[in-house]
Amino acid sequence: MTHSLEGYIYHNLLNPSLEEAHDAVKESLTRTLLLTLIGLCQVSYQGRASSELDWGDRLIVIKPDGSVLIHQSQGYEPVNWQPPGSIINTQLSEGYLVIKAIRRKPAEELIIRFTKVYALTSAKLFDTSKIEMHLTEEELRQVILENPHLVEEGLRPVAKEWGDFSGFIDIFCRDKNGNLVVLELKNEVADQQAVSQLYRYVSSIKKVSPLVRGIIVAPRITKEARRLLMTLGLEFKQVNLSKCRSLLQKSKDSQSKLL
Repeated sequence: MTHSLEGYIYHNLLNPSLEEAHDAVKESLTRTLLLTLIGLCQVSYQGRASSELDWGDRLIVIKPDGSVLIHQSQGYEPVNWQPPGSIINTQLSEGYLVIKAIRRKPAEELIIRFTKVYALTSAKLFDTSKIEMHLTEEELRQVILENPHLVEEGLRPVAKEWGDFSGFIDIFCRDKNGNLVVLELKNEVADQQAVSQLYRYVSSIKKVSPLVRGIIVAPRITKEARRLLMTLGLEFKQVNLSKCRSLLQKSKDSQSKLL
């Protein structure tokens, strides 16, 4: 057994016999380990439909939650699978290593038969992190255009990507008092460059309309950028990207229903 700081590898077998592979699979299932097998196998499924996958070299992944994934050598999606909660067992039968994944509701049975196992690994992995999907700046712009209250109550967008000789403004608005507002959007950390860019836009507009505000809209801002922002009389509004993603998804769902 090889230990690491994050987890450990319990089995790591190359070209094991079917008997050795069976013992390793059985022990891995008992210990609820993550299990991967590469080998020559045939797959059959019976349940809400039925399917047969003839012999071929494949990657099988069995997870501690009872999910099973069967991958061919190309493509990112499994060619067959069973979801979490499946009951998994193994046996040696008629010269095959047999792995069964069974669901009771709905009744489904996935059977994998190996004649050869090239590699088998089982491991205890520790991973509590959740994936954080980043919005593009265009997606963030769409969310703010549809939900300007995320920045400030009473804010009304009047133009998107308004341009002049100083560059292109992400969103051009008016606040509840009728003042012009320039929004500079960043989907990651706003830095001093973002502040300087916003200042150029605001300074350009002030030549024709002195009542103009500038706001950096971003999930975070550096300390140096925040100090520069205050010095230049500009503002910062922090946005929650998780909330923005949720609103974006709701918008997409609503649009798809109208199609």
